Amino acid sequence: MSRTVFLTDHSISSLSGSSQSLFAGDMTRHLVLIVNIGNANIGVNLTGGTAAIGSGGTATIVPNGSILLDIFAPGNAITVIGTSGQPVAAWSG
Repeated sequence: MSRTVFLTDHSISSLSGSSQSLFAGDMTRHLVLIVNIGNANIGVNLTGGTAAIGSGGTATIVPNGSILLDIFAPGNAITVIGTSGQPVAAWSG
């Protein structure tokens, strides 16, 4: 079964160095794609809690790594943390 999903760009060109919002909650979301386009690890908390690299509840994405959730896409908020000034690419649909 195929479906069409219209994507919304949630990319951040310069992370703050602290946990920050990447996606607001959206119960109609069908897809989440997060790509670490920077040169250091980033952390993603898929439950909307405080993102902290190396902490429980936070997934670490290595440089050039990604997370794709296309069968199960969480409807809650998603947070991210990375080195100050580092970019992250992100889309939802």
